[in-house]
Amino acid sequence: MVGLTFDWDGVGLEDKKVQHALDSLTYEFGQGNVWYRISSSGTGLHIIIGTIQLDPKTLKRFIRPTPMNA
Repeated sequence: MVGLTFDWDGVGLEDKKVQHALDSLTYEFGQGNVWYRISSSGTGLHIIIGTIQLDPKTLKRFIRPTPMNA
């Protein structure tokens, strides 16, 4: 299954265009379904659209990407 994820290079959370884009994604996919982290290089973002799931065996939480056909 391919999920809704993408890398956005050369931007940071302080950028107005990033804030607007994250707000738009949240509006489109719902509160709590848009997740991001700063890239390891510190020069971009990794963004994922998905839901928090609980692995019943390990009791660890993970983000399950929203399928692209959803």
